[in-house]
Amino acid sequence: AEIEEQLRRREDAERRAAAELARQQEHGYDQDQFAADDFAEQSFDADDQPHDEFYDEAPRAAPTPEPRSAPKRSAKENQLAFDMSRDEEDDQEDPGYSEVLVINVMARPGTEIAGDELLQVLLGAGLRFGNMSIFHRHADRRGGPVLFSVANALNPGTFDLNEIHEFTTKGVCFFMTLPNVANNMLAFEQMLATAKHVQSTLDADLKDDNRSVMTAQTIEHYRQRIRDFELQQLKHGKR
Repeated sequence: AEIEEQLRRREDAERRAAAELARQQEHGYDQDQFAADDFAEQSFDADDQPHDEFYDEAPRAAPTPEPRSAPKRSAKENQLAFDMSRDEEDDQEDPGYSEVLVINVMARPGTEIAGDELLQVLLGAGLRFGNMSIFHRHADRRGGPVLFSVANALNPGTFDLNEIHEFTTKGVCFFMTLPNVANNMLAFEQMLATAKHVQSTLDADLKDDNRSVMTAQTIEHYRQRIRDFELQQLKHGKR
């Protein structure tokens, strides 16, 4: 049941990604603009979008004032009431949120990544071209749930295999969502190892989600993000 719920959330995220991709293609983008953040974050974090794109938010009722005749509470009673309020907020917090981890492989300054070389290294690393016109690494080489994906770092983030031999790009964006259908940490380590392999093979640079150099400290920060996410999930009884 837990895996089915994770798959359902990922399918919902992919549908949002497809809708966002269609919107980007309709309006057009300057090809010199990077798409990694938009492709990952806007695809999986719908709550960051303007509310009127998804629903009309009902006006909120004004808070009910406390009766003037309410007796004063002691400091201990106030603290107890505050603690109970915090517990209620925690219980009501939506545990179904997701997070996106991004690793960028960028061409060195003054160079570009050739499409045919990129295709060869991605296929050799076990990725397959598929949904949303990007590459995916499945739990099994024959298919199954997606562990992580690879998008073009230039808008709109897609690849055209019919033009791959004439295609060049400034980089590619590896991304995965939390929770993952597999073990979160193992999926990240596999994505990291694949990104490093692509970076080394193409003589490119490994960058973080801000396109700064990916250091050992940055990698450990990513791992800590996963640990924090899993602790939050445990808090709500999800894992």
